[in-house]
Amino acid sequence: MDVEPLCLLLPHLAAVEVQRVALVGGVIRIEARTRDDAAAQCPDCGTPSARAHSRYQRHPADTAIGGQPVAIDLSARRLFCDNSVCPRHSFAEQVDGLTLRYSRRTTGLLEVVRAVAIALAGRAGSRLMAVLGSVLSRTTMVNLLLALPTARPACAPRVLGVDDFALRKRYVYGTILIDMESGEVVDVLSDRTGDTLAAWLTAHPGTEIICRDRAGAYADGATRGAPGALQIADRWHLWKNLADAVDATTRRLRPRWTPPPPDADPAPEEPDAWPARPDPPIVLRHRERHAAVHALMTRGAGVTRIAAELRLDPKTVRKFMRADTIEDFLATARGERPQNLDRHAEYLVTRFNEGCTRADILHAELTAQGVHVSSRTVRRFVQRLRREPPTTTGTGVAPKATAVIKALLSHPDGRAEEDNLLVKEVCTRSLEMETVHSLIGGFATMMQNRWGITHLDAWLARCENSGLPELETLARGLRQDQEAVRAGLSLEWNSGKVEGNVNRLKMLKRQTYGRARLAVLAKHVTQP
Repeated sequence: MDVEPLCLLLPHLAAVEVQRVALVGGVIRIEARTRDDAAAQCPDCGTPSARAHSRYQRHPADTAIGGQPVAIDLSARRLFCDNSVCPRHSFAEQVDGLTLRYSRRTTGLLEVVRAVAIALAGRAGSRLMAVLGSVLSRTTMVNLLLALPTARPACAPRVLGVDDFALRKRYVYGTILIDMESGEVVDVLSDRTGDTLAAWLTAHPGTEIICRDRAGAYADGATRGAPGALQIADRWHLWKNLADAVDATTRRLRPRWTPPPPDADPAPEEPDAWPARPDPPIVLRHRERHAAVHALMTRGAGVTRIAAELRLDPKTVRKFMRADTIEDFLATARGERPQNLDRHAEYLVTRFNEGCTRADILHAELTAQGVHVSSRTVRRFVQRLRREPPTTTGTGVAPKATAVIKALLSHPDGRAEEDNLLVKEVCTRSLEMETVHSLIGGFATMMQNRWGITHLDAWLARCENSGLPELETLARGLRQDQEAVRAGLSLEWNSGKVEGNVNRLKMLKRQTYGRARLAVLAKHVTQP
């Protein structure tokens, strides 16, 4: 058959003689042989030779054609090495651009498989290769990825990004290093300790700027490994530190936002006062029996006569006889035990308004205070608070802490009108919340305009003198890392590229389905 069109479509076959092409069992098989006059180089000494020793058959797989798998039945030569001092007497010839030693795939297919392995590996890569006409297992994809050479940097980049990632969350972590100027992954370290980072920086000198989060281990490692480098604390992590402090402060101050009752309103109910509800049938039955028992008692009837006449158990009759009023039975009939929680209802309502809505936590707090009450009783009390929360004032319960925190931390230009009203209302009722709002605005303005050099000291002083313990703690923490914080609020560098590569690494880890050990991930992210 005429094979010239095939050679035009498959230029990597130009160096061999194509003899036949056939479709056999759904596979396109191309029969070819190497040219007799072509010379090949000895792999040991490099001496060219064209003197044939023998021929043998190779069957490398090739890239698919029209969705059909392709296999090349290649007749290759074994050649003599004419160099008398070479220890190799004969060698198998290789066709440039077509075959490699010990490879069952052509050079073109191997490049495709490696590209897929770098991008996907594992099951995802195996599924894609099946669509491309080459069936490869997920293990083969991972092994091909591990066989690739690892690119190690000769020196550290000028601007280095550092962040951790989880190999097994809460147990095993690693560290990823990024060239912040090019966005490429430089290396992957086996843990997230300061000693490992310091050792890497010592072995790869040249770093001038290090972008990191607020982790103390990275700060220590960067200081020891590159003492002359400028450390930059990431702005997102700084804002997160502020948000955590605002969250704790807001939840603590929530009881102080309670709206004042209007003058015309009646006096507020007690925290444990509930709207009157109709008596259930069991309560009505108790009332009738209690009245009947006490009516017979006034006529001189005894327990046996009352039990027989009312058809009640004697023990039940004695309970009714000992009770002067029916109220002793009503709490049990309604599923309530006010005698256990009356003195602590105000505490439970206050804690509920502060955001603690879990019955198990409230029960543990009462137990720690020496209160003997069952968890079921506290759970029922909390359920009633959720259904019909008691009002501590005439106008209702204070705003939810979550809504206030969200409004405080959002940009004023992007707030909804109701959020602006909420912030204004809370700040009006609480001087402390007004201070929190002012400190948030000052930090956001400083971060957005990069005024850290000129404004950071004054802002930290305001926090330290605010009288708010959470913000005072935040200021002390920022003081300990002040130079990195000042640089983060003044320079353009941040850890955005690092976080993007961490997200990419997480995606690749999930694609490998349990084979995401450190060596595999390092090959993934460090390959160009």
